[in-house]
Amino acid sequence: MYKLLVGIAVLVTYTWMYALGQEEKPADQGFVIEQVCNGFPGTKQKKKTKQKVIIKDDKIYMENLESPNICIVRGDKKEIWEIHTAEKVWDKRLYEYFDELKKEKEAIRKTAVKQLNGMPDPKARAELAEDAGYTVGENGYVPAKVVAWTEEKINEEKVINGFKCYRVKIHEDGHVVLDMWLAKSLKAPKNLIEFYSKLGCFADETVKEVRKIKDFPIALNADIDFGTVVLPVKLEISKVEKKKIAASQFELPKGLPEKPRSIIGKKRIDPRVPCPVCGKMVDPNATGKNKPWRYKRGSDVRIIFCNRECYDKFRDLYVKNKGDLDKTMRDLARELAKKQKEQKKK
Repeated sequence: MYKLLVGIAVLVTYTWMYALGQEEKPADQGFVIEQVCNGFPGTKQKKKTKQKVIIKDDKIYMENLESPNICIVRGDKKEIWEIHTAEKVWDKRLYEYFDELKKEKEAIRKTAVKQLNGMPDPKARAELAEDAGYTVGENGYVPAKVVAWTEEKINEEKVINGFKCYRVKIHEDGHVVLDMWLAKSLKAPKNLIEFYSKLGCFADETVKEVRKIKDFPIALNADIDFGTVVLPVKLEISKVEKKKIAASQFELPKGLPEKPRSIIGKKRIDPRVPCPVCGKMVDPNATGKNKPWRYKRGSDVRIIFCNRECYDKFRDLYVKNKGDLDKTMRDLARELAKKQKEQKKK
């Protein structure tokens, strides 16, 4: 599943980037791009690989030059095809799958915001929200909708592979989700990302910010948030050419059989919430050996833990803090954020 998410993260980044990068051109022309990226279906996330990407209209062909996999994005069919050349089979992922991931992410955020805004201490709420990566409004509460904004660093310039670039960052809630170096020499299209915005691993508010981009991203760092996991994608373009692209470039090889796939869409919304001690996602409605541990205080406060060990850690810290629940939750959030940051560096 993790490998699949890495692949999806890269695909989402591709479709956003290259939809932005198409300027007006003859009907049969497209872009041929050479780049280095840290992820691709079938490869390790941290390994940098050379890739060739071909884009024409709402179709994208992606080939990893160091492994035997090819991906084809067919916006006209709302499908993504992955060709496993070694196995001589192909499979597909529906755009519908991305819609379900977006719904899960929104459900998780809604639960977290409700818990944060239910905290009685404004200072503790603000500190815990910041640790969790949320923005706090002027009224002291976390907004129900995502807060997104663009930070343009026009004076921060550098040359990347011959392209003179300036830097732009797009923020979603309390963290940067897109950090881009844009080349003014390559302009964005009139029809930006109306179709690709349906690959909803970014909030609608973030999509609005991306639509404002006018220039071509030559280098990009993106955090693709699936709600339960955030995957970093890094890529840098070394060459961009406009060429005549044949329609057959975006078709499957004749006679190639389809690999059976159990689920390609229509998932239920994930009811799970993160354990405040270890970060593991927990289903509050689970039974039997997976039944979670709970802390309850009155009718408003309910905290879910994945197992007895995490619950005991919470209780020990709660006692140490002399029954100060806000301080206990704030301490747990900081400790978890520190662990996740250390894991991200590895």
